[in-house]
Amino acid sequence: WATASSSVGETLEGVTFAGCGYAEEGEDCLEMLTTHLLEDFNGNRIVIDATEDARVAEHYPRWLTLGAHIVSSNKLATGGPLATYRAAKNARSDANTQWLYECSGPGSGLPVISTLQDMQQTGDRIRRVEGVFSGTVNYVLESVRGGAPFSEAVAAAVAAGYAEPDPRDDLSCLDTQRKMLTLCREIGGMPDLEPEQLLVESLLPAALSGWEPDLASGKSVGEQLAEQLRPHDGAWAERVAAAEAEGGELKLIGRLNVEAGTAQLQLEVVPPTDTLARCEGMQNVIVVHSARYGAAAGGPLVLMGPAAGHELKAMGMFTDVLRLSRTLAEWNIPKIL
Repeated sequence: WATASSSVGETLEGVTFAGCGYAEEGEDCLEMLTTHLLEDFNGNRIVIDATEDARVAEHYPRWLTLGAHIVSSNKLATGGPLATYRAAKNARSDANTQWLYECSGPGSGLPVISTLQDMQQTGDRIRRVEGVFSGTVNYVLESVRGGAPFSEAVAAAVAAGYAEPDPRDDLSCLDTQRKMLTLCREIGGMPDLEPEQLLVESLLPAALSGWEPDLASGKSVGEQLAEQLRPHDGAWAERVAAAEAEGGELKLIGRLNVEAGTAQLQLEVVPPTDTLARCEGMQNVIVVHSARYGAAAGGPLVLMGPAAGHELKAMGMFTDVLRLSRTLAEWNIPKIL
């Protein structure tokens, strides 16, 4: 069974589920799926969630309690309200089920979450994590540095499939904020952090903070947003040029300091010799400083690679499915009395 979303403004009532066809008019698809999980005696049930929907995330505790495993890229489950995250974690532990979410953190499929989990489970202590966590924003800034207007760079990112269904989530850094929260909760330091407590610098002009797309216009959200951004192209060209004049590159940098208990996400001018300046286009770079990976080992652990687009996310989620399937050594079919 899988849940998926395709565009802004589409409701869950329009989603189809493999194996059961279309929901009847007025029928709640999530309750329909929950009923199926309750009645299905297959011992190895997996729900694959590729949405960014809070309602789906809120069903995780129930599904995990019913014995279903979850593979997810839904950042509202890992990086949304703390209560949602904790409820799912507790349900997973109580029911002895599994919830894999590699694509919910930085990297969009790069082995970041699993690597950090392996490091901690083998006795390492994470001290700091920093990096470029948004391939979409990096692509836009790199394009502007190459001479493209900011609005056209955003439109190109949308057309290439790098952006979220609503690219405002990328430019407001809401999407990256959720990735940062996933890291904070995964490696400790600030496990109780709520979204509003993470300091974030938005790339969305203040004049557009209250703007809403016209869903009946026939134009996509990305097209409408690009039109709204055109008056701000000059300001962004100047800001990128100013960074180059300082001898650096403008990057959106996330920094998580476990020992100090601080986390922030903001635009910085990064020297070209810095590891954080190495990523190009829609790549991510994640630098991990730990007790094991430090000066004595010759430097931190660096993970880098392409990190935006549907194919990479699909690969990351399929990898989680394969990883989960390898742990299910036998069919655990409950007895029917």
